[in-house]
Order: sequence, then C-alpha cells, then structure tokens
Amino acid sequence: MEEPAPTKVCSKCGRELPLDMYCKAIANKDGISTKCRDCRTEEHRQWRAKHRGEKAVPPSEGVKSCTKCHRKLTVTEFYMNGRYLMAYCKDCWRERVRQRYEECPESTEHRAERWKRYTQANPEHFRIVRKAQKAIRRSRELGCEGNFTPNDIAWKLFQQDNKCAYCHQEFSEALPCTIDHIVPLSRGGTNWPSNLAMACGPCNSRKHDKMPDEFSPLEGIAA
Repeated sequence: MEEPAPTKVCSKCGRELPLDMYCKAIANKDGISTKCRDCRTEEHRQWRAKHRGEKAVPPSEGVKSCTKCHRKLTVTEFYMNGRYLMAYCKDCWRERVRQRYEECPESTEHRAERWKRYTQANPEHFRIVRKAQKAIRRSRELGCEGNFTPNDIAWKLFQQDNKCAYCHQEFSEALPCTIDHIVPLSRGGTNWPSNLAMACGPCNSRKHDKMPDEFSPLEGIAA
C-alpha cells in the first residue's frame, strides 16, 4: 500500500493540499511557503489591481554597496529594477551590457531585425513609443520630476476610449494623438502618468501652457 503524499494546511484558505500546490520558501523551516499557489496568485492579482498605474519613486538619499565593484555609492548611482534598486551600480551594469553585446554581436543584429519587423507590423504602437520617448526627453531637459513608459500611454488611450481628452474626437490617421501635460511642465507640472492626457494636435496646440481651468476646447474655433 502506497503512503499518502505529504500535505500542508494553507494559512490563508485553510485547505489541506499536497506540497506541489505550494511554492518554495527558503526562509521557512520546511522550505515551503505557508500559503498555497492559488492564494498567492490571488494576492498578487489584487495587489496589481490596487497599484495599477503607480510608479515606484526611487530613493534620493542613502548609501548602497555595489556587489560587483564593492564601492559604497549613493542610491542615485543605481538603476531601479521594478520597485527595488539593482545590485550593480550604473557603471558596472553598463559595462556588463557592453561586454554582453561584444560577446554576442549576432544577438544584437537579431534584436534589431526583430524590432524592425515588429514596427512594420505594429505602426500604431511604434508611434506611441516615439511620442513617449520625445516627451520623456523634453521633460529631462527641463529637469521635471517623474517618468512614464509607452505602456502608460497605451493605458491612457484605453481609458479615454481612443478619443481626445478635450474635444472627444476619435483619433485617426487624419487626427493623430499627442501627449499633453495637464499641468504644463513650464508651470510646475510633473511627468508622472497622473499628469498626462492624450489630446489631438489642434487641442494640444491651443492649450499650450494653459492650466485646465484656463482652457476651453472650443477656443479659437470659428463659429
């Protein structure tokens, strides 16, 4: 008679489940997570739904030691990896990337060819990426706080139903979308996604550096 498979009671849902229904957790005595996979998946889903659109704010003070060169540097000398600082400093990470490209030159060519095929097959997403890069570059030149990604722009378009935030006309090839800062950068606005709106070219041009309460979408349009 075969022995029954070992089981464990989940601390979240209280079910007694086989050990293959749990993730590994080296910090625990038995090396197994206290919560089953289903409960952990549901917790992660709820956390992502709660924090959707939020951006991790990198720390501005403190000292961290690089695991590669072992130098103690300020935290501003480290890149962010999600919501945490990377183990390598910026210099060591750039050197690692450079060495990787030199060791595998064919992979660089492969990525370039794959990107070319992707942009040809997805021209609308490529336009969004270029708009985002241009807006991020301008905000850096002005020394503004905040950052966003092309995915943030795609999410804004989805929230606005692919329509201008001011005149509510649907975007098209004849009426392309542009990135507008609700509070202009020149008047203290940030570059975080919460300060962005997708607007058509005419509305963005008429709004210029005005605050939302100073701008009317019908302004400058002949009756």
